[in-house]
Amino acid sequence: MTEIFGLPDFAFFFNSLGLFIFSPFFGHLFFLIGFLDFDMPSYAEQTVAFLERHQHAAKLTLTAVAASALTAAAILSVQASRRKLRTRSLKEELHAAHLQQTKLTPLGTVEPSLANVDSNTLKDVQYDESLIEEQLARNIAFLGEDGVNKVRQSFVVVMGAGSIGSWAALMLIRSGVQNIRIVDPEQVTLGTLTRHATATLEDVGTSKAMTLKKHFNQIAPFVKVDSRTEAFTLANAEELLSGNPDFVVDALDDARFKVQLIKYCRDRQINVMTTSSPGAKADPTRIQICDISDTFDDPLMTSIRRRLRKLGVDREVAVVHSIEQAYHIHGHSQGKRMEDFPMRNLPTLGPIASMFGMAIATYVILQLANFTAYKLPPMKIREGTYVRIQNELATRENKVYGNRSCELDVRDVEYILHEMWHEKSVLSGPQDRLAFVRWDRSKPLSYFNTVCMNRDEARAHDALPADADLRQTYGHAVVDFIERQIENEKRFQQSWHE
Repeated sequence: MTEIFGLPDFAFFFNSLGLFIFSPFFGHLFFLIGFLDFDMPSYAEQTVAFLERHQHAAKLTLTAVAASALTAAAILSVQASRRKLRTRSLKEELHAAHLQQTKLTPLGTVEPSLANVDSNTLKDVQYDESLIEEQLARNIAFLGEDGVNKVRQSFVVVMGAGSIGSWAALMLIRSGVQNIRIVDPEQVTLGTLTRHATATLEDVGTSKAMTLKKHFNQIAPFVKVDSRTEAFTLANAEELLSGNPDFVVDALDDARFKVQLIKYCRDRQINVMTTSSPGAKADPTRIQICDISDTFDDPLMTSIRRRLRKLGVDREVAVVHSIEQAYHIHGHSQGKRMEDFPMRNLPTLGPIASMFGMAIATYVILQLANFTAYKLPPMKIREGTYVRIQNELATRENKVYGNRSCELDVRDVEYILHEMWHEKSVLSGPQDRLAFVRWDRSKPLSYFNTVCMNRDEARAHDALPADADLRQTYGHAVVDFIERQIENEKRFQQSWHE
């Protein structure tokens, strides 16, 4: 209870009430009200007569009433002034504490939110270790204390803070990663709100990376978040990937930059995980994590894999992708600019994109914690098969054409077998013992003059005259298919240099 001129509010109230009740004038008045006849005409006459007989008492009572009213008004005015002074003082204190754009309630108190707290203030605050352990209790139960400690001490870089990267980053910091760098050059838009992990209407127009940092301060204030509003390029790769990251998450949406990032990390032995596009996909049960060498069911990821193979990166890169066939969405062509892998050109369901991001976070957390119970499915790469095909091709070139040097090495054989002919004979489909031969025997061996057949088909093909009519020999369907595949490969390789 507040005090007014040294007396509590309730004391003032009862003191004033007693003045009115126990004054002689009001004592008579209450007697009249309680015991006289309440016939209105007689009551009015009696009241007038009473006031005429007690004029002096009436004047004193009215004076007391007026004085009490003035006193009450003065006291209320003082209370209002004190509240204004306290509100002003509180706002000044908040400003001095580096709170930016702080919202106050009508009573002048701070809304219970850390959304606008300056991160420079938060990072200097010491947080109780027991509270952090309580927040991560279930992770500790699953991964063990040593595993969670490894996660907490790790440093992860997330390239791309959109529909996939934002969810990956969110679940990484929720799972205990205490040092994270988020890189994205774009801003939050209204369309972003259907897919982004934390963005709200208030974030529209602000940096995606800064938006994540702001919300992460509310979820895990003990996490160090380094947000960079810039695009990844080879020119700034060293700066953006500085600090010896334990893992890099590739959530970029352009094929060229994805290839550059993965190649940069592999050359420096930095763990990297990438993702395909969730665009035009709707079945969450078809989402998988596998090695990049096994992503043949994803036509968009094929673009990334084929470029990386040419750069010598053909395995040991984990990928989140969907084996579901993309839906044909009205107004969107699945093959349109597929070489550039512009994931944003495909319509995306927010829940599917979030699952891609959470799958990434799950895999990265398990790797950081050295959780050996989970491993990627075994790779389907068969080095012995590639070496055998290359040796047989070199022997054939020497025996049939007198060429003592083979133009294709083992890596070329692997690329052509998987990316051009999909481990199938161009004549009879899947076979156990495959071989490479020149398609046009009048031209030298090259990427664009090598086909895949089984051994018997290869021997028969080598026996054909150099000027044999291939359409008459194999039919139009086979020749058209081979020419179409070769032409697609030419266009694909040409796009690398554009």
